[in-house]
Order: sequence, then structure tokens, then C-alpha cells
Amino acid sequence: STDRTATSLTMSWTAPTNTTTGLRLFYRKEGSSSSWSTTNSVLVYNVDDTSHPTTATITGLEPGYKYETMVRTYYYYKSTRLETQIDSSTVSYNNMTYPSAPTNVTASNSYGKTTVSWTNPAGNQNYYYIYYKTSTSNSWQYLAGFNNPSQTSYVVPESKLSGNTTYYFAVKSDYYSDGLDLFSDHLLIM
Repeated sequence: STDRTATSLTMSWTAPTNTTTGLRLFYRKEGSSSSWSTTNSVLVYNVDDTSHPTTATITGLEPGYKYETMVRTYYYYKSTRLETQIDSSTVSYNNMTYPSAPTNVTASNSYGKTTVSWTNPAGNQNYYYIYYKTSTSNSWQYLAGFNNPSQTSYVVPESKLSGNTTYYFAVKSDYYSDGLDLFSDHLLIM
């Protein structure tokens, strides 16, 4: 995988050495019992194409999941539009989409108690981390982390905040702590 987002993977491979007039990039969720199907594939090129790219982007994937991919070459019959398989490459594992970022981040400050809340994103994630910084700081400070995917709020300890100071908070999600994470939009709280 050369590039990834929450819903797409861009894959690259070495150009095939056999005579081929078609190439498909197949994908499925890792551990899936489903067979390789053209329903879950991208036709990279066929006999009508003059270029034979060695990259393709798979879109419409679910956030925070690992995918298996396979490149399969074909001899593509122009007259009938039928594909005859020539070769399959080694299956590639651990191609993971980023988890989605938490949304609707809010904060409330009542009686000296600050609570940061968020909406859990769609897809697959199992860790959340909260960071904060002051309006005069350029770096984020780790505040808290937890592996409860249903948690949607956190009460900030009073010892972490000072009065008359502007704070920014960010919540990020992670999947299996692989470092594949996205920050939510930061939130200003006074």
C-alpha cells in the first residue's frame, strides 16, 4: 500500500512479465471467508487501454479495517469481453484503512469541572486519546487514553488546567494502536 485514507487504499505492484491484456486488483476484508470476486475488484486496464499502470486506488472501504489484496492478470478477449486468468500475484495482507476521526467534539465547564465529549466515528477503532494545549503552545500534550470504543466523554482532572487560560482539545481514534490514527478537529474551550 502506498497511500491510505479512512475509506481508500492506493496499492502498487511490479509490472507483470507475462503477456497480458488485462489486470484486476481484488480486495476483501482480512480474515473474510468470501472468495475473490469481481464485485470487490478494480479493473486497472484491459485490451482497450494503451497504458498499463502499476498502481490503483480502491475506494468505498470501511474505516479502520485491514484488507487483503491480490493482483490478477488476464488475457482479455476484445470481441467477447471475457477474461481468462493468466496469473495471480501473492496476496498482500495488513493493508489497513485509517480509522475515522471522532466528530462533534464539545466541551463544557461547569463548577470548575471540564468535560470533553465526542461522537464515535463509523468503522472500526478501539482506542481513543485526548490531547490538549494552551493558546500559547505549539505542541499537543497527552491528556488521557483508553481502549473503550463506546466511551464518548472524559472529565479533565482539575490539576491539568489553570484558571484564566485558553485551552484547545483534540480527540483521536486509533485501531489496535498501530499508529494509524486521525485527529478530530480541535476544540477551543476557555
